[in-house]
Amino acid sequence: MRLLQPLLYQGYRLYVDNYYCCPDLWNQMQGCNTMLVGTCRKNRVGMPADLFQNRQRPGDFDFRRKGQLVATRWFDKREVVTLSTIHQPPLTETIGKYEVKEKRLGATDYIKFMSEVGHSD
Repeated sequence: MRLLQPLLYQGYRLYVDNYYCCPDLWNQMQGCNTMLVGTCRKNRVGMPADLFQNRQRPGDFDFRRKGQLVATRWFDKREVVTLSTIHQPPLTETIGKYEVKEKRLGATDYIKFMSEVGHSD
């Protein structure tokens, strides 16, 4: 919260890595007019346990919603868990290297906006 203090109450959309991702932070940000999207570790406190009960195969998608917060679990080449207060759960089509794939809009936005951060690491 201290790191975000200068950005609160200004309507920003923040894209964060799994290090800063937990449902409690998302709930606090909703009252501060700040929207968040990020990948999340499935063992974080507050994550819905029933989201991870079943094994997934490539292409499987599942989500849970609590108010405006949406937790999703999607499996492409590996499992991707995201939290978002911006995006809705439906999938969108994206063009891959060899085929058309369905990905969650939050995941595609996350990749788009975080790609430069990943290159700088």
